Amino acid sequence: MGEGQSWGNLDLTGKILGTYESGIVKWTITALAERSKIINIGAGDGYYGIGCLVADAAEYSICFEASSEGRANLGKIAEINGVANRMELKGTADATSVLDTFTKHASDAVVVCDIEGAEFDLWNGDAIELCRHTPIAIELHDTIMPVDQNSREDLLARFAHTHELTIVHNEPIDAHAFDELAKFDDQMRLLAFAEDRPCRMDWLLAMPRA
Repeated sequence: MGEGQSWGNLDLTGKILGTYESGIVKWTITALAERSKIINIGAGDGYYGIGCLVADAAEYSICFEASSEGRANLGKIAEINGVANRMELKGTADATSVLDTFTKHASDAVVVCDIEGAEFDLWNGDAIELCRHTPIAIELHDTIMPVDQNSREDLLARFAHTHELTIVHNEPIDAHAFDELAKFDDQMRLLAFAEDRPCRMDWLLAMPRA
């Protein structure tokens, strides 16, 4: 944990209690059982890119973060948690930097990608081919971002030959299960897990074909 965060202030309760994107976290940890690295594209404050290092689920992480404030905060949080020497910090995930990283690391990595709609351009034929043996989780933003209405179908078609594809949603949360919130009233207990998302968000989980 760090003293501040640069992204998603309404996510704090879920992150502290471990409910934030819990299904994707479980998938990532499972996928890392046979991998040593996580490539986190759109790393935010390091929930995946640093969290997997602290939990010893990954030995090394490569974090892409476009925001300079976010990169500064990532560096601070990595230092606080004693994992800065195991994290490589990069800026915006453009075609050149991503392909270079995939060439070097994809064969021994899991990719978690959350880049606010840019996923439909980033995951082109070259990127997918380099990651044909790599487990990949991508948050899909076509329901909230101004992208072409066929973007999701096009993306799924690009992956179809190399990966088995599953669309999942965030797991439901039992707001009564946490003693930390026992003294909250019913409304506040539910609001504690609100993330201010405009609609239900979907994730694409892509597992390499055998």
